[in-house]
Amino acid sequence: MKKTAICLMAALGMTAVSLTSCDSSCKPVKELANASDSLVYAVGVLTGTDVNSGIQNLGQPVDIDQFIKGAKKALYSDSTAFSYEVGLSFASGIKQQLKQMSEQLGVTIDNDTYMAAFCAALKKDSTALMNQMTAQIAYRTIAMEAENKKLASSPEAIQNKADGEAFLAAKAKEEGVVATGSGLLYKVVKKGKGNTPKQGSRVKVNYKGTLVDGTQFDANDNVQMVIGQMVPGFNEALMLMSPGAKYTIYIPSELGYGVRGRGGVPSNAVMIFDVELLSIEK
Repeated sequence: MKKTAICLMAALGMTAVSLTSCDSSCKPVKELANASDSLVYAVGVLTGTDVNSGIQNLGQPVDIDQFIKGAKKALYSDSTAFSYEVGLSFASGIKQQLKQMSEQLGVTIDNDTYMAAFCAALKKDSTALMNQMTAQIAYRTIAMEAENKKLASSPEAIQNKADGEAFLAAKAKEEGVVATGSGLLYKVVKKGKGNTPKQGSRVKVNYKGTLVDGTQFDANDNVQMVIGQMVPGFNEALMLMSPGAKYTIYIPSELGYGVRGRGGVPSNAVMIFDVELLSIEK
């Protein structure tokens, strides 16, 4: 019976509920005539209990009278109505999911666009504007852009962006600090000797990462890295260094973790690294 409740949750779309009294059209059964009736009644009790528990976790009121009315219609309908009822049940869940997506990502949901795509996919229409693979790529890309846009509008992100820009502007005026075309700032603490690493080079480094307020968020000694696998600002700085060099680098948020932040680095935060390039492995 747990499966029944799970199916209900999928159909209605996960969301807490206030229940009204049972529809009077649920005609009470006063006695069970045989074993079959007993089995069916038992299944009804178990299913009803599971469903009741399931809809307690929904996020909008459910009118039990209307719920039962729909359940009875499906139960007593002939096979020709089944497909329609499955579609109706399915769409109830999709509607809730689309609403949640709209709220979470700040996007506008157009039902006609959704239905056009849904019908094309369901009917395997070769003229559809996207196939499954391109739709997955588009969803991930657009969803991330929408989420980033929403994150960027948060008070923390806005404040960190302003603080970071002010910090970098002041730092750029300090003696010995060099700015690159990308916006990266660095200061040579100690010069190295030899060649500089390239994209794809494996290097060994010591580093310590801090925020503009001095909070340390990361540190490692004698660690191997591959140029191109770190944030853009860190990659760029390493390709300027020779073995033995020590730099302090100042990475703008757009060359770091951006609006999403990561591992102790807040949204839109500037990162500062003290880096020593120990060797180029290959």
